[in-house]
This record gives sequence, structure tokens and C-alpha cells, in this order.
Amino acid sequence: MKRFKNILVVYDLSPGSDETLQRAIDLAGRNAAKLRLLCVIDPAAQGWEMFGERERMIQRIADSIPLPEHSKSMSVRLGPPAEQILDEAKTIRAELIITSDTSSGYYTQVLGLDATTEVMRHALCPVWVVRPASDSGYHRIVAAVNAGRVDALTCPANRRILELSRSLAELENAELHVVYAWDYNGSEKDMMGSEQPPGQFEEYSEMARLRNLDKLIILVRNVLGDPLNCTPVAVQGEPGTVVIDYAKTSGADLLVTDGKLGGPIISALVETHATQLLRKSSCSVLFARPHVYEVVQGTSAAA
Repeated sequence: MKRFKNILVVYDLSPGSDETLQRAIDLAGRNAAKLRLLCVIDPAAQGWEMFGERERMIQRIADSIPLPEHSKSMSVRLGPPAEQILDEAKTIRAELIITSDTSSGYYTQVLGLDATTEVMRHALCPVWVVRPASDSGYHRIVAAVNAGRVDALTCPANRRILELSRSLAELENAELHVVYAWDYNGSEKDMMGSEQPPGQFEEYSEMARLRNLDKLIILVRNVLGDPLNCTPVAVQGEPGTVVIDYAKTSGADLLVTDGKLGGPIISALVETHATQLLRKSSCSVLFARPHVYEVVQGTSAAA
């Protein structure tokens, strides 16, 4: 099982911060990881005079965390939240950032200028966006992969998503569902759009679904091996919509997916897969970005 060694958790006093912190504490304990508790004061919104008071409060919270002294630390920073979070993560060589969903306001979300989206856009490691839940544990995890790409079996993103999902499912004793959203293309699309004899459309649709399900099973077995300790699901449709709908209808507690984002202008004009999942998913989302230390050190880390 892969593990994180350095975890950065953002504690910003927003709704959901306590749940986010508890999630980070649990994960750090199970991974024997170091946990850095970070609080950022935005002078544009709160004022620098709060620094001393906030520092004392965060120190008390850090002291109360039930982890060994050498495994926990705290930091209070002053400045733009996303910038300070990213700099702290780089400083401690974080292998995971855990944060609450701080996106607010229509235009900041559309432009991708909120702190959560900015962290996702520039982070050098996976980012876990925690949303409030009625249960402290995760019972069902959905992993969204692309089994249809030419290099699906060797694609680093597919491997990261599957390995992270399996490790978390084992840690949480949770169900793992692996979803692949596929669609018709080329001659298939033309044929499905033309008039068909009675029953032909349904028959061909099922054949296509089974063909894509086979692709998914091959991918999962190639990365995770046998036995197939997950539920593979192939659904026809637009990826973002399929994944969001499946996560909701299946009662998922956590969605694990790729985390590619464009710049603010692209985010405003084109809703990428990642931004769609961040804005519309009803559950927590773990964006399985690569961390630079995999490239520099030739190692990898996961949950």
C-alpha cells in the first residue's frame, strides 16, 4: 500500500474546517505521516492585527492533535490564501494538500479565481477538497478513469487514480467503484444517429457498453491486479456529467479523479472536467495530481 509522508491541512475557520482537520489527522495517523496545520490570514479580508491571536489559537489546536510531537507542526501565514498555501506546500515538500471547499461567489468560481481552484491549478501534489458529510467515515469511493485513450494501460493519471482509490478504500474499509464514461464516435456515432430496425438500437448499445466495460476491466487488472476488488462501471455520456451523476446516485462519499485545470480565461470560457467536478460534485473530491518529488526523487506516495 502506498502512503503519504507529508500532509498539509488548511484550517481557515470556515464551515467544514473541523471535519477537514479530522480527516487529515486520521489519514496522518494511519500513514504514520507528518502533519502540518496551516492557517492563512488574508489581510484584504481580515487584517494583520489578528496574526498574534490566530497564531495562539492554531498552536492550541496543534497541541491537542493526538499525534506524536515529532509528527505535527503548525504555521500561520499572512497574505493571499492560495499563494501562501502553495508556498507552504512547497516549503515542506507536501505530498498531499487537504482543504475545505472555500469557493464562494459566482464570478470567482466561473473565472476559477477562488483559493480552492487556484491551489488545484498550481499545486505540485494531489489536492483533497473536503465537503461536509453526515458520516465521519467513507463507505463508498468512486474513481473516475479514462479507459478509452490509446495509452490507457500506461497512462500515469489512470494509475495514480486507481492506486490512490484502492489504498483509501482499504484504509476506510470502503467499497470501490471505478467509472469510465465513454461515448460513440466516428461511424458508430453516425450509425446510432440514424434510423434503426426495432430493437437494433438497444442491442448495439448494449454491445458497445460491454465492449467498453471490457476495456475498463483490462485497465483495472493491469494496474491493480487480481482479484478484482472493485465494481467496474462503464456509462455512455459526457464524462463530467456521467461521473457527477454516478457519484450522486451511488451515494459516494469520495470521488477520486484527475486534476487538470486551465488558466482563469480558459476556466471562464470552457468548463474543464476538473472544474466541473469541483463545482458540481456533492461529495468530497481528491484530485490525483502528480507531485514533483516523483520526478525528482523517482519515488511515489499515496494514501
